[in-house]
Amino acid sequence: MPKLEYKHWYLLGILPFIVLTNLSVVLDIPYIRFIFGFCFLTILPGFLILPIIDIQRINFLEKCLLIVGISIGFILFYGLAINIILMSMGYMLPLSTNSILITFDILYIILILLGSKNQYYKVNTCSFLQFSPIEKSILIFLFVIPTAIFISVCILNVQENNVPLLGSLLLVPVYLLFLTVHRDRVNSNIFPFSLLVLSFSLLSLFMLRYQFIWGVDIQREYGLFFLTTYDNLCWTYLGGNLGTALSITLLPTVIYSICQIDHVELLFKFIYVFVCSFSPVAIYYTIKRYFDPFLAFCATLYFIFQSGYLHAAGSPRTNIAVFFCALTLYLLIDNDIEKKLKKTLILLFIAAIIVSHYATAYIFFFILIVGVLIINSIHGLKSRSNYIDYSIILFYFVLIISWTFFLFKGHALTSGIEIIIDSLLEFLTDNGPNLQTTEAKMTFNPEFKNGYLTAAHWITVWSSFLFIGLGTLYSLTSYIQKQLHLWSVGREAPDTRLPEIGIEYIIFGVISAILLGLFISLKSISNSYDSPRLFSLTAIVLSPFLIVGIMYIVRCIVKMRGSLSKTYFDINRIAGYCVIILIISYSLFTLGLPYQIAGIQQSHLSQDSIDYMQVNIYEGEKFAAIWLKEKHDKNTNILRPKSGLKELWSAGRFPLNSLNTRDHNDSYIYFGNFEISDGFYDNYIITNFLHEQHKLFSNQRADILYDVQ
Repeated sequence: MPKLEYKHWYLLGILPFIVLTNLSVVLDIPYIRFIFGFCFLTILPGFLILPIIDIQRINFLEKCLLIVGISIGFILFYGLAINIILMSMGYMLPLSTNSILITFDILYIILILLGSKNQYYKVNTCSFLQFSPIEKSILIFLFVIPTAIFISVCILNVQENNVPLLGSLLLVPVYLLFLTVHRDRVNSNIFPFSLLVLSFSLLSLFMLRYQFIWGVDIQREYGLFFLTTYDNLCWTYLGGNLGTALSITLLPTVIYSICQIDHVELLFKFIYVFVCSFSPVAIYYTIKRYFDPFLAFCATLYFIFQSGYLHAAGSPRTNIAVFFCALTLYLLIDNDIEKKLKKTLILLFIAAIIVSHYATAYIFFFILIVGVLIINSIHGLKSRSNYIDYSIILFYFVLIISWTFFLFKGHALTSGIEIIIDSLLEFLTDNGPNLQTTEAKMTFNPEFKNGYLTAAHWITVWSSFLFIGLGTLYSLTSYIQKQLHLWSVGREAPDTRLPEIGIEYIIFGVISAILLGLFISLKSISNSYDSPRLFSLTAIVLSPFLIVGIMYIVRCIVKMRGSLSKTYFDINRIAGYCVIILIISYSLFTLGLPYQIAGIQQSHLSQDSIDYMQVNIYEGEKFAAIWLKEKHDKNTNILRPKSGLKELWSAGRFPLNSLNTRDHNDSYIYFGNFEISDGFYDNYIITNFLHEQHKLFSNQRADILYDVQ
């Protein structure tokens, strides 16, 4: 009997999966359709494309990272191509289930035939799957964390008791301490795998915490997705800056067409939780080029515990763009992938950034273009950077201008320029720097109304900024001194030598730090592009400088004691403990655990906090929004007086331009749970007593009035 070659096993594995996926979709088998369909779109494209480009010298998790990145980029652009081609042929439902299933099946067959000749997936994963007893204990502990979080979130949502959730979240710092103590006894693959599990667990916490869509911008984003999915089954430009973001319209529509579960809001949030869970993996492998695995792990944790990242389920387009930025940076400094293949993937991910979030695309473009100009001026015109060349920058520039300016009337570009000009004028005239943010985000300058806890939070946040600044300055000055031969690395004791970061990465870090400072100082910009979101983007680059800064401080303290030449000091080990202590403190305050333990209700973990009530949509509010959608008179205004239009956009599915306008004399006034609980509803009735008002709808969570002027 002839022995089957590897490519035959490859075909025998993929083809049955495609057949089973098609059957589960056609027969609409619950759960199976979602699981197979989700993998069919978010994993299979990258799994089939990687054998064609034949990247070999990366490990198993890096391949998983690229598979997810390629798959999401593939959905964006292949889905867009299907949409354009089928509509040009007169078929007006290009994103329907049949269209997506048939067109993806055809392309998958082609990709299988092209890639089956390679031996790409014949890799040795034994080193990744074989663990020592201590590693097995660590992994068991690791998987207890998401299990405990999922169960405790369900308890909180049903019984309104957050004590189990607080206990579950406290397992995270305990795990980090346990891993720190045993870091020399574990396989280095434990670190990126831990990052993946921890990030998925924490992102899922905020996904499951809310029954419906939660957040601010995401309400309009979900409204656009709903219009694309239910009203059109095709992608068209629906107006405004949000209309250019395929990450919130076309991407979830394609996935929903195949998966189609009843809980549409949950699927919408899960897409971004799944994808963004891989962002820390990309950052880890980027930083690992300069640090040992444990310090790279610690630096990546700093990114994970940014509030802008943790709220990925409530800020999808920004975090999808940040994911592709992290992938791009990972490829830029990678030396294990062939240059042509790396360039192809970089172009794909840059294009994905542009169609995911316009503002993030412009900011990342600024970092790249300024960085490349400085780097090439340092190396000389004849010696280009090994990381990036001008052809990539030119592609980036042409595509971002074409997509946001020429194709869609330049709303994103012109509004961004107007904001920058207004901010500069405001900065030069009267208001000066803006260093204030809301207390809930606690990113830069909190108010001291909660005493010692707030002071400790303030010290934790600002000390991290100080270490990042010191690390950036030290890396830059060290490079300059080395180039000018002002000092020699060999003169230092080997155990005190700090990591040498490449000049390309240092330049990107300096630009990111300056950009972050400008955004904080200019009020209009920080209000338009939320500072925590910007810090999530810049933390991709700045995280390793936190480690350098702490190591520099530790070395200075040791030198001040005069013990450096007498006693052996392992700067890496001491700095590792200092970093993990800072990271644990940072994570606790970001999650709001100290405040909750102290009985201060000011985080999403409490049912009674203002933060929770402002962004949460209750069942009664959703029902009221749907009732208003069905009953309202189109010749009447629809107003929401105080806390935004979240229920009306996402739950009621009103067109974005139909709300809070005063085109007519009479108005429907929608009051949600927050207005009623805050007393605003009663005040409104008193202050508008001269108007003729009729209560049309009322339940425990919402009231709807008809106001006659």
